[in-house]
Amino acid sequence: MPAGIEPLGSLRAALVRTFGPGGARLARLGSLALDAADHLGRIARGEPVAFESALAATAALLKASHEPDANKPWLIVDADDVDESTLELVGRIAREPRCDVLIVVHVAPDMAVPQPLDHAHRSREIRVPELRFDEVRALAEKMLREPTGGDVARRVAMTSASSPLAVVECVRAWIASGDVVRRGRSFVFRVGPRPTSERGSYADWAAERIALLDDDSLRLLEVLAMAPPTMSAADLEAVTAVSGTSPGSYERALVRLTEDRFVTSQPWLEIDNAILRAVVLTRMPTARRADIAGQIASRLASRTLFARAGDAHFLAEADRSDEAASAFLDAAEQAVGLGHPRACIRLASAAVQASPNAEVRVRAAALLRGATLRVVSGGASTSTGRASVEVPADAIESPATVVGEALRVRDFDRVERYVDLAIAEGASLSAADRLRAIVAFMRGETSAAMIAAHRSRDRAASAASRARSDLLVAMLEIHEGRLRPALRRLVATLALVRESGDAPGEVAVLRALSLCFHALSRPEDAARFLDLATRRAA
Repeated sequence: MPAGIEPLGSLRAALVRTFGPGGARLARLGSLALDAADHLGRIARGEPVAFESALAATAALLKASHEPDANKPWLIVDADDVDESTLELVGRIAREPRCDVLIVVHVAPDMAVPQPLDHAHRSREIRVPELRFDEVRALAEKMLREPTGGDVARRVAMTSASSPLAVVECVRAWIASGDVVRRGRSFVFRVGPRPTSERGSYADWAAERIALLDDDSLRLLEVLAMAPPTMSAADLEAVTAVSGTSPGSYERALVRLTEDRFVTSQPWLEIDNAILRAVVLTRMPTARRADIAGQIASRLASRTLFARAGDAHFLAEADRSDEAASAFLDAAEQAVGLGHPRACIRLASAAVQASPNAEVRVRAAALLRGATLRVVSGGASTSTGRASVEVPADAIESPATVVGEALRVRDFDRVERYVDLAIAEGASLSAADRLRAIVAFMRGETSAAMIAAHRSRDRAASAASRARSDLLVAMLEIHEGRLRPALRRLVATLALVRESGDAPGEVAVLRALSLCFHALSRPEDAARFLDLATRRAA
């Protein structure tokens, strides 16, 4: 679900995908108790449901779906953008020995398993290795029906493609560009191997295919990238039509995207995979994203309260900040009263980020006083009446220590929880955005990191905060190879920190200047700035 913000939103999406909207088919499951079917139907419609009721109903559904001679039911969790309540619910089911269900959690190699799922009953970790050269070549040969040792498959194996998805996207991009063409039942290079064929990534190859789309197909693809996963085909067509796509053009665009494997219609009309969605969103101009978000929010304006929490995300994207904050806080008040404290903190944080005025902060602070979570230390649990997140008990008073440790072990889930809590309690939005930028960068999402860093700069209320945000932007520019803009930004930031007497900030900027001059192949200047930074720090 968008931003993982709707309480039980991910569970709602799963129910709608499986049983359709409204929950009518759930009510007809003969072995499912009426109260469980009622709770699940309400979740499918986006209505507020108490956490314990949702847990009991989900457990009953899993048992009802388990025939004596059939395989046990599966739950597949993609860790990105799953809401807090669904994560907690699945974690409770995973720790229940009497619930016979197989739970598969997908996480990136450099990410920690979300805390609610980290201590499951009888868990096993499976690390999927990258494909070897011969495995990539064999996969490409089968895709292209090429004889063993063929030139195209060998060239694909020489690229950076190391997963089946990347291999598929690489081949599709080469075919779409006309560099690889059909000959008989197989494929060959039209002229010769592409000069850049040994470089690139999934995102590069996907972007190359996206650039070849006509305007109508691109507009529909952008709407699908923004839309929630359970948005109906009629709503999708209506939102797309606002941007100038006629009904006939919509159908043609849908056929084009389906044939080119950008979208799938089974079991739901959506973009083919989450990585492709991220590529589309990264390429979209900010104004275009805001326009689509506003149309989606208007189309879904009549939905019920928990579902409206997800729609508030689109209101915020469309710069309708006051409406978004109000919707977030309304949902948060329902969440805290129905046993969803983590969701309450997330929603209160989102409200403050959308509209950080005094009234919103007062309502958010009042909600936190009613949220109760558990603090885990050394495997034992104790309750606390203060809104918090699961951290070592001896570190509760030192958030910087906890966040630093979480970043060190790449536990981004814990960092996000702390950021949400800090924002809801009144912390600096600029500092929170800097931390989000660092997390995005560590995840490899450079574009998202740059957006968060610039937003941090816009929200900075002091010279010191503005300087730290500019420093972060400059470091990201250095990483992207934009060295001249980074150098100009660092020089201006150096003047700012010196004018404000920010000694630690000056040391940080001097070290960044050393790094920038090193990247510019000016080792003498790099050494001089590093020496100056060392002396300033002494």
